[in-house]
Amino acid sequence: MELHHADSLQKKKFRLLPTARKVMIMVFWDYEGVILLVVMQRKTTVKYNVYVSTLRKMGKRFHCL
Repeated sequence: MELHHADSLQKKKFRLLPTARKVMIMVFWDYEGVILLVVMQRKTTVKYNVYVSTLRKMGKRFHCL
């Protein structure tokens, strides 16, 4: 703890590195490993339509839907 006079300027702290951003990833896997990895766009909520469209992409990719 440092003591300062009431009128003295205080040191400012600057961040040298930008803060980390959150990323949401949907991962589908089976017994052999990862099947599909989807990086979601920022501020996207996984609702029914997003989930279904992702499953359809996976189905087209593996010819199962």
